[in-house]
Amino acid sequence: EQHAATEAIVFGLGRHGSLVARRLHERGLHVLGVDIDPDALRQLRSAGIDVLYGDAGDPEFPLSLPLQQVRWVVSTVPDAEAALALEHGLRATGFSGQLVHTAHGQLDALRLTKDSRGLVLEPYALLADRLIERICGDEEIEGAGDAAPAVTVGVP
Repeated sequence: EQHAATEAIVFGLGRHGSLVARRLHERGLHVLGVDIDPDALRQLRSAGIDVLYGDAGDPEFPLSLPLQQVRWVVSTVPDAEAALALEHGLRATGFSGQLVHTAHGQLDALRLTKDSRGLVLEPYALLADRLIERICGDEEIEGAGDAAPAVTVGVP
């Protein structure tokens, strides 16, 4: 099978998901990106990343995935219901790897935290926290003397 060596699957290839997929790929992981948007799939494929058309909200879809070697599934889909349907479908396959959901707001974070067994991250809240730490002097901003300082945010 073409995707048999997949180590990480990223669902939702918008700004956040495509960045996650690219960074994992840069770190040497074999990544599979999944989305329903053909343009998002085309862009990621052009970066050398395997892609698959699929709907995270379809509870049958995980049955078609190459989960044998997958250690991580990252869901960046903007809908908590679709994210939970994905998780349910993954669990039904016997998937035992790590699952990470990104919540796109506080209500989604609360819902996912309540109903999911996966890790739930709020990227916008993490970004805001890191930015406030830097603005308030808790951390040095890299390149503060440069014309256009770059701020890189990671999970603490």
